[in-house]
Amino acid sequence: MSTLEANAGAQRIAAAFSGSGKRAALMPYLMGGFPDLGTSRAIGEAYADGGADLVELGIPFSDPLADGPVIQAAGTRALAAGATVAGVIELAGALSQRFPVVVMCYTNQVLARGAQRFTADLAGAGVSGLIVPDLPYEEATDTLEACDAAGIALVPLVAPTTADERLGAIGSRARGFVYTVSVTGTTGELTVEGSGWVKLWDGTDWKGQKVGERGGYLQSYEAELHDFASAVLHGTAPAATAEYALGALRLGLAMYRSAASGRSEQEWA
Repeated sequence: MSTLEANAGAQRIAAAFSGSGKRAALMPYLMGGFPDLGTSRAIGEAYADGGADLVELGIPFSDPLADGPVIQAAGTRALAAGATVAGVIELAGALSQRFPVVVMCYTNQVLARGAQRFTADLAGAGVSGLIVPDLPYEEATDTLEACDAAGIALVPLVAPTTADERLGAIGSRARGFVYTVSVTGTTGELTVEGSGWVKLWDGTDWKGQKVGERGGYLQSYEAELHDFASAVLHGTAPAATAEYALGALRLGLAMYRSAASGRSEQEWA
């Protein structure tokens, strides 16, 4: 595989970041198969129609470690409705025609198929990146090599608890962007101030990497995040509203775009 092919996923992510026309690209989360595969595709299409620049596509898993109650519940319902890894990868193939797809799954799902087969399947569906929140830096070599061979960007995670000496090491071999988790806990909306995201920006050498921010923060942090992050990732709110009203979801995306660009939501109509 040529260097160009090996970097295909990272290049598509970078193009989405740079071409968003906003201070920070918008990357909402979608639980694959929630409430069923057909509806989740419609939700993903609504994301694209609403102006999302990328999508984080979750593969439902029975024992999620990083997800809060809303996304856990969505995953449980998706599994009950018959969602499978193969079905969500097929969904990724459909959505990748609209915007870059970054798959989020857990290590067991990668190991069950084998890293080479799993990443080859992702590449065949046009997936750009892969996020594995329970894959630590020290154990990521085999998956990273498989991703590189398939042209998939393996996106690492860092958190407020990540030691300073690890931040540079993780950034030095990141692909696509560095996924910064803003809270020391599961994802979800904060009800009080206390996000730890500021620590991740202060004096950190990101080795030239783009940074995407997600994890739970007050809406009042939104404008500030756009001054630091290359992309803002929204998970809980879209997951909570997507099943019920695609129109409301599109309006919500318009509001997020407004925060990212300084334009009103009416200007996006």
